[in-house]
Amino acid sequence: MTSTSKLLVSLVFAVAALAAPQRAAVIGTVFQIDPDLGACGWKNTSAQAVGAVSATTFHSYPGATANPNKNPICHHNMNITANGITVVVQIVDYFKEDPNAGPNDVGIPVPQFVKMAPVRDGIIEDATWIII
Repeated sequence: MTSTSKLLVSLVFAVAALAAPQRAAVIGTVFQIDPDLGACGWKNTSAQAVGAVSATTFHSYPGATANPNKNPICHHNMNITANGITVVVQIVDYFKEDPNAGPNDVGIPVPQFVKMAPVRDGIIEDATWIII
């Protein structure tokens, strides 16, 4: 590879890195969901490593459109860490915030939840998550 080609490849990777949305780690509560047809347009089950973010997070993601099926967040995963354990789930849906679920919270199916806490806990407070 010529030095010009190497420089061009380096520039392409640098521009791609700058164009990628950078998200900061968020602290919130993890709760249990029973996934089905999500906002991203895919039918999901609890057997899959999937998750939901708040409507605020979903609709404010860079590139979000009026059609939730076309939201770029649907092509991302999130790392969720609680009690020293990290799970990775694909973002497939959002939930409407209410007094029990805020903008920094995330929902995951029971099989993912129990990797970090017993089902009987119901929620996991002070979990850290980041979109990757």
